[in-house]
Amino acid sequence: MNYDENGLEQEFQLYSAILDIETTLKELNELMPADIATTIRGLSAGIDSIKKLAELAKKSQNVELREGILDLREQLLSAKEALLDVKQELSVYKEESIALKNENAQLKQQLENPQNNKPQVVTKDGLYFLVKEDKTTDGPFCTGCYDKEKKTIRLSKTPEVLKDLGSYKCPVCNATYR
Repeated sequence: MNYDENGLEQEFQLYSAILDIETTLKELNELMPADIATTIRGLSAGIDSIKKLAELAKKSQNVELREGILDLREQLLSAKEALLDVKQELSVYKEESIALKNENAQLKQQLENPQNNKPQVVTKDGLYFLVKEDKTTDGPFCTGCYDKEKKTIRLSKTPEVLKDLGSYKCPVCNATYR
């Protein structure tokens, strides 16, 4: 092929642009930028540039150059699709992170203000009973375990044979209640 000076200059510019694009692709592979949206916009701009280069390559009649540009365009499109997938996944992780942070804040608040966590307890016949939301009671529970460790340990009825020891017994601390 016989190129004039203008044609050689044009081809040199094309090859130079292709090298710049390849360098950018390598940098994108090595670095995962914090702002994916910016990267996607950059890739879109790169794809637009490759379209312009393809038009120039058509004029130069260099088949290898055209194939190289089309290959680069495909690589940029693949990179853009991959980043869009990553952006979608990050969105899901962000939602999960927000939910976990909210739950963590609630748990911290409960730890810092233990009065909010205390069930309402009433005493009947020297035994503790919990007041449910519907205002009925549940129990009886061991007063010793609740007073010492805030544990609601359900008392069990003692068998008829052992009634002289008490009517109820705690399975944890073995206290008996009449």
